[in-house]
Amino acid sequence: MSSGLNIEITVRGRVGPDLCSMVGPLDAKLVPRHTVIVVAPGEPRGLGCLLESLQKADVEVDLITT
Repeated sequence: MSSGLNIEITVRGRVGPDLCSMVGPLDAKLVPRHTVIVVAPGEPRGLGCLLESLQKADVEVDLITT
C-alpha cells in the first residue's frame, strides 16, 4: 500500500447487503443515520471508481474527508 491519507466518504443511510457487496474489501462502518466508507491510500478501486459506483446506485454522499 502506498503512503497517504485515508479518505472517508459519509453516505446518507445505512449500508445494505447490495452496497456492501459493491464496496467489496473497503472498510464500511455504521454511525447514527449514516455509513462511512474508508478508502485507504493506494486502494486499487480508486476514489473516482467508488464515487461513480455510488452515484449509479443512487447513494447520496454527504461528506468526503481525509
